[in-house]
Order: sequence, then structure tokens, then C-alpha cells
Amino acid sequence: MGNSAFQFTNPELVSIQFSVNKSYKPEDDSIIKLNIRTEVTEIQDMPDGEEQNAKVSVTVTIGEEKGKTPLFVKATEEAAFKWKKGDFNEDEAQKMLSQNGAALLISYIRPVIASVTAASRLPAYNLPFIDVTQQEKE
Repeated sequence: MGNSAFQFTNPELVSIQFSVNKSYKPEDDSIIKLNIRTEVTEIQDMPDGEEQNAKVSVTVTIGEEKGKTPLFVKATEEAAFKWKKGDFNEDEAQKMLSQNGAALLISYIRPVIASVTAASRLPAYNLPFIDVTQQEKE
């Protein structure tokens, strides 16, 4: 098997916020909301003229900063993606970036969220599998 035509740099965690709601009571019975936002930069030609690239960032928000949820997490992971010019048309490249890129970045952010929440008085929060075809993008 060969390498995929769609390559990426090492993903990096660029920001994370975490807090425990000290006034949370289990009887509050609140639903922990999960929001995922994907941002894709404009596709550009690389200086060699043979490749194109774009940056993708995924922000995961869990709970509410000031609300009745037991925790709040907001984390952003990003990576640069590149491919050989002509391998994908504009629509295909956008779909690869917004769906495949987002799915890849979510897989990197999942253990970070589990680790941070496990270090608190709360149980680890395991980010569920996400259907990125249904996610909002900017």
C-alpha cells in the first residue's frame, strides 16, 4: 500500500480551556451539550507550483462555561494539509478538508479531553464518535 495523496503535518493542540462547575448538583439533570466547529483556510498553491495546501482547525466545546453542566471544555486542534495539484478538484478538496481533515483532528483531540477531564474530580469524558458530514463549518 502506498501513501495517501492527502497528507498532513503533525496536528497540534492550539488552545484548551477546562473548568469544573463547583455548584453543579447531579440532581440538576442537565444535558451536556457538545458542539464541533471546523474551520478551513483558503486553498493555496504551494511555492513549488506542484502542490496545494490549506489549514484545518477543529474546535470542540463541551458543556457551558456558566451553566448547569458539570464541566466546560473548549479545545482547538489544527494541522496543515497538502496534496498534489490536480489530484482533487476544488469541491473534492473542500470535502476532504472539512470531513476527512475534521475526523482526523477529532481523533487527536479525543484523548486530550479524556485525559484532562480524568484529572479532575469528575469521571473522564469520552468524546463520542461524530458524524462530521453533519457538522457546521466556517
